Amino acid sequence: MNSQIAPPDNPPANSEPPSLIPSDYDTTSFKARLSDTLYWIRGAAIALVVMGHVIGFDRDSGMRQYYNSDLSWLGILGDGINTIHMPTFFIASGLATDFFSRGVDNYRVFFTKKLPRLLLPLVCWAPPFFVFQSLIKTQPIDLASIASAIYEPYQIFWFLHALIFAVVLHFLTRTIRMSKWLYFGISGVLMGLSFLPSFGSFLIYWYWNFFFALGIILSGPLPKADRWLRQTPRSVWGVIGLLCIAIIFTAKALLPQVSQLFVVRLFSGVPGFVLLYLLCGVSRRTSDRIALPFLHSSVAYLGIMSMVIYLFHGYFTRFSSLMITKFIGQIPSIGYFLILSTMGIVAPLVLNRWILKRNAFLSYITGGK
Repeated sequence: MNSQIAPPDNPPANSEPPSLIPSDYDTTSFKARLSDTLYWIRGAAIALVVMGHVIGFDRDSGMRQYYNSDLSWLGILGDGINTIHMPTFFIASGLATDFFSRGVDNYRVFFTKKLPRLLLPLVCWAPPFFVFQSLIKTQPIDLASIASAIYEPYQIFWFLHALIFAVVLHFLTRTIRMSKWLYFGISGVLMGLSFLPSFGSFLIYWYWNFFFALGIILSGPLPKADRWLRQTPRSVWGVIGLLCIAIIFTAKALLPQVSQLFVVRLFSGVPGFVLLYLLCGVSRRTSDRIALPFLHSSVAYLGIMSMVIYLFHGYFTRFSSLMITKFIGQIPSIGYFLILSTMGIVAPLVLNRWILKRNAFLSYITGGK
């Protein structure tokens, strides 16, 4: 959740091959809008990540464990969130990489500037999170375990492991001028192999790399699809959005077992991304119509700050849960959900504003420039 997922602030305006963008299409306008869209999608996705973690993956985590319940409609919401939020991040990352990082084939630039923005958050923040979780759960702490939190995917930090693999693999295939479709084919084979028992240890890397590669491939037809959407009545947008929601929940209903969630995401990942793409367009038009641009830009701002939210939301949601339990007791589930979700999103922004942003080193190791 960093600059690899969303484009730079000033993306190149004319680096897209002419064959991919219609001749009568405003390339500069599209790329500027895409930059905003990817930030907005990332902002919506990180909010979904926080809410998904608050609700819990199953009855042994989050609110589901605390209330010993499936939480009715909150549980259904959590199931839907768990099928789309991470595929959306990886698809958006692939899109941003292909649109805004073309021509960056210099090994020195990649390994000294781009890759460290993923490695440093992993190396610097996985150990403190491991210590925090161990103290909360009263588990023993030793140096070997702390180190293993870096080189083995540990809780939320699996995302950085998977993204680092995807970014490095794409960079290497691009530097040897491998075609996109061959690269995508290799990614598809790796994804399929990751389901085999003998390759199961590579599941996190090979499976999630497939969605990144899917983003690379989708960058080709996206300009034409975007032009078509902009010329299409909003009623059609609504139909497409409802269809995406139907696909997401139908896939989950047909494959309800937790062990099948990786399969479900293969069906729901693209519909989830399309749904957020449409919602971004609705958000932009609505904000312009009622002259309240902050309604749209605030979600995009969450996208800019998504790495900070991702790294620190767990501290604040856990602390809030402990405070509620200690001083208030069990409260209505919707109140618990709203308090923890708000703290998980807003508190990291406050932390960044008053502490991280004021220290160049802290800003750098959280993925900043």
